[in-house]
Amino acid sequence: MMAHQNSRYRVACLGVGGIGKTSIMTRYLEGRYSDVYKETVEETYIQAYNIDGVRKHIDFIDTAGSIYFPAMQNIYISSAQGFIIAYSVNCAKSFEEVKRLWEQIKSLRGGDIRSIPCIVVGNKLDLENNREVETFDAMAWAHSENLAGFLLEVSAKDDIGIRTIFDSLLEQMGNIRSQQTGPLKVRATTLCRQQFDASDAVRKRAKSKSHGKHVKYDKIIPSCKEFRNAVFENFKEQKICRVVPQQKKKKQSSKHM
Repeated sequence: MMAHQNSRYRVACLGVGGIGKTSIMTRYLEGRYSDVYKETVEETYIQAYNIDGVRKHIDFIDTAGSIYFPAMQNIYISSAQGFIIAYSVNCAKSFEEVKRLWEQIKSLRGGDIRSIPCIVVGNKLDLENNREVETFDAMAWAHSENLAGFLLEVSAKDDIGIRTIFDSLLEQMGNIRSQQTGPLKVRATTLCRQQFDASDAVRKRAKSKSHGKHVKYDKIIPSCKEFRNAVFENFKEQKICRVVPQQKKKKQSSKHM
């Protein structure tokens, strides 16, 4: 659980190699995408947030997808306060690895882990024509593991759903996911985080100054009430903003002849 008394959290991004974990991170944190694949050993991205008026830092750890680093994987799972578990919709084996990783998380962490923020992400939605993992099958598994509502299909390449990964992860801070009972209800599982309201279409931004730099606070819009009731127990709302440093614009000096 991401405890409020700490000022730094660790979120591990897990999954096999080549499914786009790095692309998800760089698309969200740096706003860029590259088709060039380079195997990751470990990369840490630091992002600041303002949570209920208090500055917090999250270390997003882009982990090695190779099976040759099992000891490191155990360390990530044992020490992280949150998880992004990724697979590719065009690779059935990558989804089987998601299931294995989730069992490993449950084994290493023990007890009721519904309070540990977790998102399951199916990347490469842009390769829909080559799909090997059916959406309903993935949803049914997520429902059986009390992750209903926290399985997303995205495209890092086309920037589809990337922001929602992190918004949904942060919204779980200090909250407990519901115990899913009974058969899978597609309506409840696929509830949209956001109400279809014009006010939600435009994210609220505020600017201030900090340490001589312009800072943009990009507010994370809370999910709709219906979604909260379906996926959380006694939801506690927090005001969360992503802190995005902005470079000062240099004044152009006019030269006089």
